[in-house]
Amino acid sequence: MTQNNKMQTVVKPGNHDFSGKSGKTDDICTQEEAAVYLWVPNKESSIEDQKLACLQCAADKGYHLSKDHIYIDTSFAIKNEDRPNFQKMMDDAHRGQFSTIVIHRMDRFTRNIASAVKTAAELDKLGVTLLSAKDNLTLSEIASSNICEHISEQYKAVCSN
Repeated sequence: MTQNNKMQTVVKPGNHDFSGKSGKTDDICTQEEAAVYLWVPNKESSIEDQKLACLQCAADKGYHLSKDHIYIDTSFAIKNEDRPNFQKMMDDAHRGQFSTIVIHRMDRFTRNIASAVKTAAELDKLGVTLLSAKDNLTLSEIASSNICEHISEQYKAVCSN
């Protein structure tokens, strides 16, 4: 895949007429490139369950997933912005390597509300969708649901203390 190319052309198995005379395009489909981000923020969490859920979600949505686009951080005490594979994923997003990032759930992406808002805005500007495998929702769908109200209430409670 070339840089800034978020799609891959895939030829389906079978007999093909590549002469262009048949006018058929059924044998060729385009798949969006996706990435998977996994984070184990504490010693009690398991990476395998997250990974299986994210890989299944990507497969169900028909995304192409390269092993180079699976990012895993297992640092327990590192701040959100300092996670090395999170930063690598963001760098690759800036290079246009994929159009979607599949995460297990929102708290496995970031736990800091300010960081989440900043990163979500940055990904949105890049045209990258953030998809929660557990909720089967994109970040914009989550934001437009009642979950947004819940986060707002939690944020106000934290700020008032």
